[in-house]
Amino acid sequence: MSSRTKNSARNMIVAWAMQIVSILMSFISRTVFIKLLPAEYLGLSTVFSNVLSVLSLSELGIGTAIIANLYKPIADDDKPQIRKLMTFYSSAYRFIGVFVISCGILLMPVVPYICKTETEIEGLRFYFLLFVLQSASSYFFSYRRSLITAYQQEYICSLVSQGSVILSHLSQMGVLLLTKNYTLYLLVGITFNFLNNGFIYWFSGRKFPFIKKHDKEKLPKSERKNLFKDVRSVMLIKVGRVVVDSTDNILISSFLGLIWSGLYSNYLLLITSINQFVTIIFNATSASIGNYYASHNNEENYQLFKNMQSMAHCVYGFCSVCFAVLFQPFISLWIGDDYLLDYPTVLIIVLNFYVAGIIKMPDSFAAVAKLFSKTRKKAIATAGVNLVASLILMRFFGLAGVFLGTLAGQLAAGLWLDAFYLYKEFNKKLWNFFAFEGANLIFTCAVGVIAYLATSFTDNFILKMVICLTVSGALYFLFNFKRPEFIFFKERLLVLIKR
Repeated sequence: MSSRTKNSARNMIVAWAMQIVSILMSFISRTVFIKLLPAEYLGLSTVFSNVLSVLSLSELGIGTAIIANLYKPIADDDKPQIRKLMTFYSSAYRFIGVFVISCGILLMPVVPYICKTETEIEGLRFYFLLFVLQSASSYFFSYRRSLITAYQQEYICSLVSQGSVILSHLSQMGVLLLTKNYTLYLLVGITFNFLNNGFIYWFSGRKFPFIKKHDKEKLPKSERKNLFKDVRSVMLIKVGRVVVDSTDNILISSFLGLIWSGLYSNYLLLITSINQFVTIIFNATSASIGNYYASHNNEENYQLFKNMQSMAHCVYGFCSVCFAVLFQPFISLWIGDDYLLDYPTVLIIVLNFYVAGIIKMPDSFAAVAKLFSKTRKKAIATAGVNLVASLILMRFFGLAGVFLGTLAGQLAAGLWLDAFYLYKEFNKKLWNFFAFEGANLIFTCAVGVIAYLATSFTDNFILKMVICLTVSGALYFLFNFKRPEFIFFKERLLVLIKR
């Protein structure tokens, strides 16, 4: 088994184990939060996090561009070049940290207008400042995390990060149970975030001591020029992603109210928890893809893309079916019917999750191929359609209209533009991509209907879950087990088990 496969497997196994515990802690912590603090506070963290995602546009795509440029020097063991890139990265991120703090302070006067609520929340601006400090502190230390990831050792970051999250949840629950003080709750989160990033910074220096050596030589002007060219393109891509990922809650909070943002945040917690679990698969293999892509030809890279996209369809399709069937009964059982959204809105949320999931692999391969200057068109188009459509549809459909706008943006550009340029790189016809995506979408919808009907006879959540997992899992297996992409992963899994 190649070192790429071993590294990917190790990254996934460790991250999965830590994520299971982290997800359980997240739900226990959220339950305590709901019981002890007013409902308006539910939406605050989500809205503030989304605002800070907009502020993080100041990153300008430096991280993504540098990681893409790290793959080749790592494959060639070119330590001087790695040091030059990391030195550049460090300087840029120190500036960004200061910039985010400055922008956060300037935004403090308008915070009450972003958080629409019937009852006034005392200390709203101070809470926002704490979120800003937590976000900005990451820029001063965590840039070295990307080096560990690029060396295909993501499992180390998973152990540290998820361990920190678990301890943070335990401490925050203790603070709420003893004091019911939201300020102390936030300060605990900031402390553990700082410790997490500080440890990663220290560990990377121990693991890769060569990066601590200070070279007077900097990146050549020609390399900086090419890097900034990538950065400008990635900046536009990042703008699009932020608009798609972060504006929904800002729009909901500003126009519909913080209560609705709080209700949606419970569904978002479920999606985020599962999405983090699923993303582990792709994060664990991302550096391996970069390493593979740099040393293989177009046809071999195309076959790898097909295999990875098939895996994305199976994983995100299966999760989407389970969300569609189990979302409502789980929320009802967990925190009560008062926290339910209407089912059509839930289905739109699930569809957005599915589309966003299957877009990830073309996006990842386009980044590895450094097609930034071309794929930025996707980001601009997706962001524009998303924002305009959400504002218009929200007037007619309320909360559901916000998510319909997001779906419109994804379908108008996000779903196919990355694939368009990627398939040109592979010298393949784009209709193959559309045929593959269409067949998988139809199959996923069919599995969803079958699973929903199979579980409709009972109100017992455990029984519903067992039937849904069994039926949908069996159907996905029967549909895929003879396909070459499935055989590709089966062979590697068997080798991994034997090892």
